[in-house]
Amino acid sequence: MTRICILMMVLVLAGCARTFKYDNVSYPSRELALAAARTDTDRKVAGVQVADEKVGGSILVVIPTNDIIQQHGVVTTGNPSQESKGYVADVLEIGFLGMADVVKRGQVFDHVDVGRSPDPEGETAGGYDYKLWLLGKSQSEWQWYLSKSGDSYRAPITQDKGLAGSARLASFNNSLLKSVALMGKEAGKPSRVDKESSHPPGGGTRGNSSGLGTAFFINSAGFAVSNAHVVDRCNSVKAVLPEAGTASTVIVATDQENDLALLRINAKPGAFAQLRLGPTVRQGEQIIIYGYPLAGALASKGNLSIGVVSALAGLLDDSRKLQISAPVQPGNSGGPVLDQQGNVIGVVDSKLNALAAAKLTGDIPQNVNFAIKAGVLAGFLEANGVAFGTDTAKRQLNAADIGDKAKAFTFMVQCYGHGY
Repeated sequence: MTRICILMMVLVLAGCARTFKYDNVSYPSRELALAAARTDTDRKVAGVQVADEKVGGSILVVIPTNDIIQQHGVVTTGNPSQESKGYVADVLEIGFLGMADVVKRGQVFDHVDVGRSPDPEGETAGGYDYKLWLLGKSQSEWQWYLSKSGDSYRAPITQDKGLAGSARLASFNNSLLKSVALMGKEAGKPSRVDKESSHPPGGGTRGNSSGLGTAFFINSAGFAVSNAHVVDRCNSVKAVLPEAGTASTVIVATDQENDLALLRINAKPGAFAQLRLGPTVRQGEQIIIYGYPLAGALASKGNLSIGVVSALAGLLDDSRKLQISAPVQPGNSGGPVLDQQGNVIGVVDSKLNALAAAKLTGDIPQNVNFAIKAGVLAGFLEANGVAFGTDTAKRQLNAADIGDKAKAFTFMVQCYGHGY
């Protein structure tokens, strides 16, 4: 009887002992679990074949420092113990370094170096042709991005979540190849609309400003929305309102990742836009954009163009974007994309670089443009405590009526001391 009781006590104590899980297998110690993670990662990396295609050149792969990884790892596990925090951080680090090894093993680039930084996005890639870096998109998600040296555009690297093991890692190299092809080395890339020509045609400037874009009022308090790339290098910004003339403007906040800017205009708006957050935008819906393209050459009172929603995602299936066919030009950046009720479903953001794409394909792509979705804009406004209105009206308006509606809340933005 005594032996049975002792055995039961041992079993109970063993059941209460701390265990560490990796890939749904429990290990009695942190060290054994980490060893299993390393072995598993090494096995998957070893199974990755050399890529059929090659980019060449050099690339710097940057992962976050361990303390940054740990901050995200805590939320991933939900376990408050310091020991588990460190364990999860180490497991994530093993996986991240394994991905860097995949880049080397795939032999897509001639030379690969790996570095660490508390701010991988801000880490310079001096001396390298490309930089691949890892960012925490949220408290429990990580996302790889690729950029070309000297270019501010970045492409997210997507992986096929339906794959597992070495096959999923191999798909990472394929995504790298696709991203490079879209970044202008051999093909076109989306370029910020106003970076192609930050001055009006003819070499002159308008009111001594050195950059022009579009913005629109979002509420009656004078808050307005534009693109971050329109205002991010401005010493000062002014709004040119259709009826009230020039008004001073304050840049309240910017979101570089989503290319959004929040402005406060020193004027009372005559009208403001309503966002459409439902029903879901459908492929093929007719849209209208309103803005101030090619100021100094085209009509100064605003321009309207018509198109459709070509796709419900941007390049590389970027879910934050819509692809639209309505023509856009330098100066359209930051303007509203409107549905047939005159409500905002997006913000004009970028377009495919037609000249660069033509060098690869021998043909000029037509009207491949992109807009930030209204849902992303709503999140940005909520994060900054700014009120906005929504509308689910179903009555369709004709293009002329939508143009009149947009003209009342859309205006030109002049950037002074632009750094482009």
